[in-house]
Amino acid sequence: MKDVDSLTNALMGACLAALRRDRTAASRGMFTVTVLASEIPDLDLLPGLLNSQAQLVYHRAYSHSWAGLALAAGLLTLVTGVLEPHLPRKKVLAWAVLAMLVHVAFDSLTTYGTGLLMPFSQRMLALDVFFGVDIPLLILLGTGCSLYFWRGERRVVRAAVMLALLYTAGRWGVHWRLTDAARAQLPGTAFSVLPGPALRWTVVAAKGESYAVGVIDPLSGKIKFQTTYPKNLKHPLVAGISQNPVVASYLQAARYPWAQIAREPDGWRIKLSDLRLWPLDGFNAVVYLDESGKVRNIKIGPQK
Repeated sequence: MKDVDSLTNALMGACLAALRRDRTAASRGMFTVTVLASEIPDLDLLPGLLNSQAQLVYHRAYSHSWAGLALAAGLLTLVTGVLEPHLPRKKVLAWAVLAMLVHVAFDSLTTYGTGLLMPFSQRMLALDVFFGVDIPLLILLGTGCSLYFWRGERRVVRAAVMLALLYTAGRWGVHWRLTDAARAQLPGTAFSVLPGPALRWTVVAAKGESYAVGVIDPLSGKIKFQTTYPKNLKHPLVAGISQNPVVASYLQAARYPWAQIAREPDGWRIKLSDLRLWPLDGFNAVVYLDESGKVRNIKIGPQK
């Protein structure tokens, strides 16, 4: 369920650091600090290497919260003070905080969002502007950094950053306009306008006991629903596994969860999906049950 990826965040940090005015030894040290700071929030991916449930619990959570950022920036400043005592600590702290805030700001523009308000609120801040690895954003930042290292001209980086900000603002504007258009067509209905691959935008609307899912034209704002999915988490088999720690973590992370239930020779197969990723069959939790409904195995990730 990753969105703006770690490479994009690293490029953001590199572009930010390249905007400094000089290229002295101290400036090179600050460059390293800024790039490291831009990646530190994503250290919460490391627990996911041990098991998928850890990724569901920790990714974009406390390391992306205001408290986590303050702690990380302080620790980075202290460590830098020991390893690079010639670097001014106030500048190290300022650039570390700025790089981390830029990271979290762009992560908050995704469909997955961040736990910026933790521990006061467990609600993920997700503004639904970007979907997945945004290729235009990646190209803009990558081109700016590449030309900076090749030719050493900050104006190239400034242009790349400005274009990236304009592109982001443009996508935000499109989302705002499409949300207004969807609200006019779906009065009194809970819905989300979500970015899809490329220039595609989708709509998920809660209608009675089902979710209606379709596309919304980015120019006219007209919605065309294509399919429906049942709100079937109260199905006995699904309800029976909802207290399983892995399943509970998945359901808490999902915004529009639904279950696909299939009979198998030796039991049941329940595939949990999040409709905010529609039409892609992206991040799933597949639970295998025996005849008595007991969990035999759980797989998390892209599953058919």
